[in-house]
Amino acid sequence: MNDVLMALLTNGFFLYLTYGYYKLLWKGYPRRRPYYVAAWVMLFVVLNFSTYLFFTQNGLLEIASMIGITILLTTAVIIEHILERIVLVKKQMQEQLMNQQVIYYTKQYEEIAHTQDEIRRQRHELKNSYIALESMAEQGDIEGIQQFLKKALCRLDDGKTIARTGNFTVDAVINYKLRLAKTLGIKTNFSLNIPTKLQVNDVILCGILGNALDNAIDACRYLSKAKRYIKIKMNVEKRNLFIEVTNAFDGTIKIDEKGNLITRKIQMQQHGFGYQTMKSLVHDNNGTMDQVWDEKEFTLRVLLYHVL
Repeated sequence: MNDVLMALLTNGFFLYLTYGYYKLLWKGYPRRRPYYVAAWVMLFVVLNFSTYLFFTQNGLLEIASMIGITILLTTAVIIEHILERIVLVKKQMQEQLMNQQVIYYTKQYEEIAHTQDEIRRQRHELKNSYIALESMAEQGDIEGIQQFLKKALCRLDDGKTIARTGNFTVDAVINYKLRLAKTLGIKTNFSLNIPTKLQVNDVILCGILGNALDNAIDACRYLSKAKRYIKIKMNVEKRNLFIEVTNAFDGTIKIDEKGNLITRKIQMQQHGFGYQTMKSLVHDNNGTMDQVWDEKEFTLRVLLYHVL
């Protein structure tokens, strides 16, 4: 009777851990479910075989089986705790990315509203403008007409909207980040050839683009304004999205023991998550990311598969 109770308690605890793993992994990683089932079955068999040896054998084999049961269950508990921490960190990262996305979208909506107000105002003034031009034309005032048209063109293009791909997420991030770059005297050049709709989660796209441009802008800060520049290329080929961000930098690179790029800022605990965030986002979406650099230029390349 005691043996049966012991077996039930052992398996009950194992099933309790299984439920914890189910909440952490089953729903979040559906493609890996066959591996989880295979691992669970293997551990279940090992646990019950060890329990059987403990109840039927004596001496060293009995002690070894007990140690094996203890190690297996303890390891399962430790791994579950680690996974809980990983899930929590990912959740916090996701919330941070969503907050960034809200900022980008808010600024973009403000620009759209501003543009619409400006269009309405210009339409209202258009009739008066035609009357003024007609009057100057009747008087033969060519110079006045030229000056009037120059001022009108300046008002029409205030330079606030940079990206106009039609993809709201891409336009929001690039317009927000490159406006910041402009205030720092960073020259920008971009080639954006993408469709208006992509099968990429907006939060993911915001995270990759936003962090890539943040890193490029930060690198330019170490140079004189005359040497600062950022180039952005985005295009879709064979249903795959290519992102390339190139920036000038001073040739200084810091790498940790794992080969990851790390921040040069003094308060490292508050910075340096951009590279790791991008790497995690790209990896979780079955993409690839690599970097190349020389003494004057750094290039980040990202490839996301099957975006159409």
